[in-house]
Amino acid sequence: MFNESAWILKRVALSPNKTALVDVHTNVTWTYSMLKDRILRWVSLSQTNGYKKGEGIAVLAPKQPESFAICCAGE
Repeated sequence: MFNESAWILKRVALSPNKTALVDVHTNVTWTYSMLKDRILRWVSLSQTNGYKKGEGIAVLAPKQPESFAICCAGE
């Protein structure tokens, strides 16, 4: 199984300021560093709210970079 979060952390170390995601509807871009920060924010939020590794949660979100960050935080 491919681990997106591990790959992103490797990309942050190699090229933190390169573009990671582009929202084609708004033309907003995220760098790998920004993506890592968002993932860590979602991890922290889920831990603060008592979620533990392995527990399932449901996410209903539009197609946008934030949704990808949420999914990566759940790994």
